[in-house]
Amino acid sequence: MKKDIIVTYEETLTQTVTLTVDDEKDIDEQARQAYLDEKIVLDSNDLQYAQFEIETPFSDWMTI
Repeated sequence: MKKDIIVTYEETLTQTVTLTVDDEKDIDEQARQAYLDEKIVLDSNDLQYAQFEIETPFSDWMTI
């Protein structure tokens, strides 16, 4: 039997990116929007490793 599960995929960066943000607005949302607007462009060299988290009672991360 197949069923849908929630999987979270997270990439860990090897680089630090500097953004100019408005501290009166939500910083997480501004960072997310900068990525969507391609102000932050990543390639495979920017990634150190990736992690998957599946929906379990313990919500454990698996590093690949």
